[in-house]
Amino acid sequence: PERALYPDTPPTVSTPTVSSPAGDLSPTVSWTASPGTGVITAHRVWILPSISNDASAALWDTGVIQGPGTGVITAPPSTPWTNGQSLKAWVRVYQTGGVSKREGSGAFGATFTVSWTPPATPGLTVTAGSPVQVVVSGVTIGNVVQIEQALDGVTWTPLTSRTATATTMTVTSALAANGTAVKIRARQGSIVEGVPMTSAWSTEQTVTATPDGCWLVDDTDRATALKVSPVTDTRRGIVQGITATYGLGATQARVDSTPQAGERGELVLATDTLAERAALLAWLKDRSVWWIVMCPDDGQPHRPIRAARVSPPEWERLAQTAILSIYHLPISWVEQA
Repeated sequence: PERALYPDTPPTVSTPTVSSPAGDLSPTVSWTASPGTGVITAHRVWILPSISNDASAALWDTGVIQGPGTGVITAPPSTPWTNGQSLKAWVRVYQTGGVSKREGSGAFGATFTVSWTPPATPGLTVTAGSPVQVVVSGVTIGNVVQIEQALDGVTWTPLTSRTATATTMTVTSALAANGTAVKIRARQGSIVEGVPMTSAWSTEQTVTATPDGCWLVDDTDRATALKVSPVTDTRRGIVQGITATYGLGATQARVDSTPQAGERGELVLATDTLAERAALLAWLKDRSVWWIVMCPDDGQPHRPIRAARVSPPEWERLAQTAILSIYHLPISWVEQA
């Protein structure tokens, strides 16, 4: 028998256009399409570097979206854009045709960029003292200011991260006053369409400060510290589990030990007023881990210790008189990694 062949005509799609004004992290891709046979049933959009024709290199890929579509789609701001990178959009549309057959046709658009202006790099001034004073200038109100410190001069760790309420921010670091050269740096960041944008780091500042006094330092915000008055620093030792067992008929004990796991000790702090005692108890209640910065011995600083309390709060009143409110608060602690 004779058969008639009716070849499908593929759909046509216009060259896509992209709206991507500066500072907009959500570029909008637009196109028009018409079926050659049947109806438009689906579309797919890629955004990829302008130098690439490989869909696997796309920064954003919608996948196949069923339905005739509207010819407009917006990329999410969370796409891993590179500021000022040359990009292009690729659109492919699909149609019905024959029996369960789908034809496709695609087109590349002109190049465009996704660009933004990052926050300005802030200025930084560091002054030696106990604690060290850090002043960050040139910040924008509402931006988040991040400050880091390298207590060993090499490894950066967070000092604080705070929202700017003025164009200058001043914080202190009791940990940085350790008698060695400490580096400090800062940057600021803003949120654009839900995406964090950060400035470059400021010029690093190096400070060597002589420690003075004893401090408890918050572990989360290390620019938050409470100056305390130690009375004794006792029961210092190494944290290590050691057991000795004596088997039946053994001629000597068997000793098993765990690896050493830092230091332990007991610190007794004095408060002169009921308000000081309340502030110290509140500090210990609100924090499970904090840093102990001990007073120097003969001008030689102690290593700051990240510690956790291992005893409930308790206190002693030294004299039962109407005019005396000196309390001693013992704190048992173990070092934390």
